[in-house]
Amino acid sequence: MTRASARRLCVIPARGGSKRFPGKNLARFEGKPLVAHAVDVARRSRLFDRVVVSTEDRDIARVAARAGATVHRRSRRLASDSARVVDVCLDVLDDLTRRGERFGAFCVLLPTSPMRTARHVRESWALLDRRRADVVMSVVEFPHVPWWAVREARGVLRLAFGPRLLRSRSRLPRLYRHNGVALWARTDGFRRAKEFYGRRVVAYHMDRESSVDVDHPLDLEFATFLRRGRKA
Repeated sequence: MTRASARRLCVIPARGGSKRFPGKNLARFEGKPLVAHAVDVARRSRLFDRVVVSTEDRDIARVAARAGATVHRRSRRLASDSARVVDVCLDVLDDLTRRGERFGAFCVLLPTSPMRTARHVRESWALLDRRRADVVMSVVEFPHVPWWAVREARGVLRLAFGPRLLRSRSRLPRLYRHNGVALWARTDGFRRAKEFYGRRVVAYHMDRESSVDVDHPLDLEFATFLRRGRKA
């Protein structure tokens, strides 16, 4: 194994704009901005040769640098609502490659997962080699049965997936969602595919409490409530 293939990178995407929760990546959880929490967890995991925060926002950049991360100044194109995490990661990897830095694997940590711990990052990393995976994705089961979803069309409700799935929960397949806690990928395969959903994507299963995703101020209040309960 070469030195480059053994190196690991952490990418923390932290865009400044958010319509539902303005300034959410700088929102405070236990007295510290969410982006700083993500940097701290990455450093405490002791897995990464470099921790990079990608942002276009000066305040986020300042907080990230103070927490010990390298700041990647993303372009305006990657700071819009339509920008994808995939494109941000490719941009970071391309920039580091131009600087002569190569990594065998990288992990995306979204700042909006305040219940994340270093243990989650280490355990998900261990799966990458143990399961010979291309990608390891932290997931949580949907709290409700998504097969029973309805949509509104022309003022009336319709079953989104049709009546054939109106059956007992135990007879329906379980569905999961990526919770934003950890997303590992092998660098070469990711750069070829330009996609996280490759041939062999392995799940790192997590509980609901650890999977809180801050997309609204109420989510942050819920995370604070859970953390206080755990400490008690």
